[in-house]
Amino acid sequence: FDTAEHSLGQSALPGIIAAFLCVIGWGSEAVLLAYGMKKSAITNETALHIRESTSALLYLVLVLPLFGMSGLAAKLVLTQNTAVISLAALFGTASYLCYYKGIARIGASRAMAGNISYSAWSVLFGVVLLGHIPTLTEIICCAVILAATILAASDLSELRKKA
Repeated sequence: FDTAEHSLGQSALPGIIAAFLCVIGWGSEAVLLAYGMKKSAITNETALHIRESTSALLYLVLVLPLFGMSGLAAKLVLTQNTAVISLAALFGTASYLCYYKGIARIGASRAMAGNISYSAWSVLFGVVLLGHIPTLTEIICCAVILAATILAASDLSELRKKA
């Protein structure tokens, strides 16, 4: 591994740009969902169905052909790895249903704060499911994420009253 060739400055910028675009897309999605689900005719399940169907269609019609991956995707559909990924997708669907319900009930910013805690929970699931022993840095980062989640999703004036 050549560190001169893979310096942080050379590789970080595209990642930072992608992360920034993700934040804009994800934040916009949550705010638009909160607005759209204010009317009782659009349930969180309906909103998720619209989102996932639109996403799947765009991948099928635009993304896969754009990157020349349609043939590879067709070959991978019936593999054991696809079955494992499909199982993960079921858990992801359950997660999204809860997330969308949270957006509808408590608003975009609070629901997003709770949803962001998945990065901390992934460490716990890594311990339970994979036997991964977290480093001290991972444990500290999990504590920071969970504390920040509580602060971001809570009404600070109510927290101060209870303290």
